[in-house]
Amino acid sequence: MLPSKKLLIVDGDPDTLHLLHSYLSARGYEVYTAQGGEESLVTFVRCQPDLVILDIVLPDMDGFAVCRWLRERSQLPIVFLTARTGVSDLVRGLALGADQYITKPFDLDELEARLAALLRRATHLTDPSRPRSQQAPAGADYNDGRLVVDLSRRSVTLDGQPVMLTATEFRILACLVKRAGIVVPHDELLSQVWGPEYIGDVAFLKTYIHHLRRKLRDHSRSCPYILNKWGVGYRLRAQTERCESDG
Repeated sequence: MLPSKKLLIVDGDPDTLHLLHSYLSARGYEVYTAQGGEESLVTFVRCQPDLVILDIVLPDMDGFAVCRWLRERSQLPIVFLTARTGVSDLVRGLALGADQYITKPFDLDELEARLAALLRRATHLTDPSRPRSQQAPAGADYNDGRLVVDLSRRSVTLDGQPVMLTATEFRILACLVKRAGIVVPHDELLSQVWGPEYIGDVAFLKTYIHHLRRKLRDHSRSCPYILNKWGVGYRLRAQTERCESDG
């Protein structure tokens, strides 16, 4: 567990807010709550939390709108915690940039474990005090003339324009960049990006890969950046790999 991390919980049900506030406060988190969307935006600006837990059904505006507003301003982890179990809701939540989608009813211990894992990864990626030996070397880690990825600076550009990725999308891309040209198995990606409890959930990974491909404008069948090895995993096209369109 990471003590002193600030959490914002947004839920229209006061009983759920009370339960989560009591449980997570007892585990060392600094917890703020909001029962509505408008209140959550004000609280976010005032408290600057490290992670947001968000329901979809709120009394004044839906959680999707809140998620969109947050993503336009921050790359902090966002977890949907909701009774909405439809696939369309899951896909929409992930498309808006959520890092996790957890359905009610939920286990408190499992929820806290997932929050801690997200916070650890977010801290690892943004902590400037990490030893230099643990950071990427100076310069781009991937540069094929169009796509440029600098892991240490968390910078991604395509044709000279910045690509805005969520924290989760960046972690997926980072895993692929480090092994560019080599197939990274599904379970390895799931374990490294979300944790070992997600091993086997290939459909979950596929949804995120879809959105990552879209942001990389990866529409060309002849020259995609992220290639799928059916039933095995994904690989990022090597920097020097020629495309069919190159002739």
